[in-house]
Amino acid sequence: MTKSEFIRQANEWGKEGIPFLFIADFELENLQAKRLDAVDEKEIKYFLNGVTNNTEACFKKDIKFDKQLIPFEEYKAKFDFVRHHLHAGNSYLVNLTVRTPVALSVDLKEIFLGAAAPYKLWLND
Repeated sequence: MTKSEFIRQANEWGKEGIPFLFIADFELENLQAKRLDAVDEKEIKYFLNGVTNNTEACFKKDIKFDKQLIPFEEYKAKFDFVRHHLHAGNSYLVNLTVRTPVALSVDLKEIFLGAAAPYKLWLND
């Protein structure tokens, strides 16, 4: 779905008062908009402040979480770079992030089912 198609569809459903779900990646390159009554639970599960299409039982499991952090010196160099530009007045708000590979003992669907959060989403991809 292109950005213009996405915007047109969202505006149309919003104007008509039709509840819909929209999903966008961080780069706004992969966009989806679906009417809530057309969302296939096998493909997308959502919980939006009490509104859900999930019919599976929720459960809690112990989760083993392993992460591969970058070396401290590499992170410190990035941090110092950001700090320098903050102090120089080049920015007033920064979000320093780095890719961090993670390994989990459960799959993402199990995390969705076990998470206690007001907003959560699971995509079968």
